[in-house]
Amino acid sequence: MTTALLSLCCIMLGMSLKDHEEITIGRVNNLFNESSRDSIEWNEEARQFDFDRLEYKKHPTVMTG
Repeated sequence: MTTALLSLCCIMLGMSLKDHEEITIGRVNNLFNESSRDSIEWNEEARQFDFDRLEYKKHPTVMTG
């Protein structure tokens, strides 16, 4: 990423010059990518069951019953 492109991304995200000096390129990339998803309408939201199922897949011995 060039310096000019980094500056443009920071401006598009509404960052101040102080923010621009203190933030990493990786963080700017993440923020810019996430901001492009703000306008997406999701058809469904995760429920507690969905989160429980993910946790179970990570640590199957932790869950009981």
